[in-house]
Amino acid sequence: MSVQTELTDWSMIANALVEAEKDVVSTVPRVESPLFRAEGHRYLARMFAAGALTQLEAHDPAYPQLVPFVSTWVTWGGTNPDSDYLYAAVHPDYTYRLRGRRGSVHLFAVETFAGDFNDMMKIQACGMGLDVIGGPSNLSFGPDGEVDIVLSQKEHEGNWVPIPDVPGHVLLRFCYYDWEVGDRPELVIEREGADYPPPPVTAEELECRLGLLLEFIRQGPQTCARAAEMYFAGDPGSVRFPPWSLEETADYDRQLSFRDQLYGQGHYTLDDGEVVLLESTVPVSSYWSFNLSSPYLENSDWHLRQNSINGHQAVVAADGRFRAVIAHEDPGVPNWLDTGRRPIGIIQARFLRPSAMPEVSLRTLPADRVRDALPVDTPVVSPRERQESVRRRILAVQRRGH
Repeated sequence: MSVQTELTDWSMIANALVEAEKDVVSTVPRVESPLFRAEGHRYLARMFAAGALTQLEAHDPAYPQLVPFVSTWVTWGGTNPDSDYLYAAVHPDYTYRLRGRRGSVHLFAVETFAGDFNDMMKIQACGMGLDVIGGPSNLSFGPDGEVDIVLSQKEHEGNWVPIPDVPGHVLLRFCYYDWEVGDRPELVIEREGADYPPPPVTAEELECRLGLLLEFIRQGPQTCARAAEMYFAGDPGSVRFPPWSLEETADYDRQLSFRDQLYGQGHYTLDDGEVVLLESTVPVSSYWSFNLSSPYLENSDWHLRQNSINGHQAVVAADGRFRAVIAHEDPGVPNWLDTGRRPIGIIQARFLRPSAMPEVSLRTLPADRVRDALPVDTPVVSPRERQESVRRRILAVQRRGH
């Protein structure tokens, strides 16, 4: 690779970042505060990190590696605070094996896709292996949680997840309900018939991967920005669930999110001295949760504050309804969704194969009237109890290893 080629390639990447900043930060009307502008610049740095990891460092389907393309500090695309995500590139010419232990996570999923993050709008779902505690499962495990899964074009007996007939990727999703579960999954991926050590990388291969990184930067932030707009487009008094999420359609296979999950979309706007009361029915579901995201659709500080609550963590009222208070300051109730003092933000809901469509409402109230709007038996959480619960949350995330 000549010096001139290196300079040209890097200038194209730098220019793509400049254009992305215009598209998702400097020209967006809601990004009107110094904090939101600074967070937007941090968000683009995080997306660059995710692109560099998946498209440049780990984009070798002949010798795949499971890499955490989402982590505590690299968060983008509206990912779930309950979940760990691992990525590896795959190719239809090869057969792969995933081996290891399931661990005690609530939900264990292996999903394959045609295409990659460098062209998000063309990604299509291919296959999935899923095991949920108390829910659906199409995978088998050994007595100690041992698992062996084949990823290939050709069908195999036992645990098999098909891969597409074009280059693609595999996504592993480990979803916690109880964050303090310490038995994490341990898996490795290997191509059958691989020779070791791998051949040294060539200039041509790196040039190709730099091109993939360039396309990721050109498309990724804009694609995520369009997704964020869907959350702000709805009625501010509700969280809506797109109807296509409940059944398989052509669009269903195109969604980038977890294919067996129903997603709710909403947003909040809060002035000082106000709270938003979120109320939801709780249909039967083996997994459900609510969380807040920044206007960039990133869970920027989920590891430091309670901005997400799942069905295991939630306190559900005697009438069977879930009520959470979205607030800048601690309202002294169990189901506090902490805004991190962001005056606007995104509300995400997730229900795995629910028995009915959830009904969710949002109501803005004066902060000093929130107790009047809650059931009389709603517990009181003291400042000392909140300190301890947030402390345990932070330590639980550290134990997850990212």
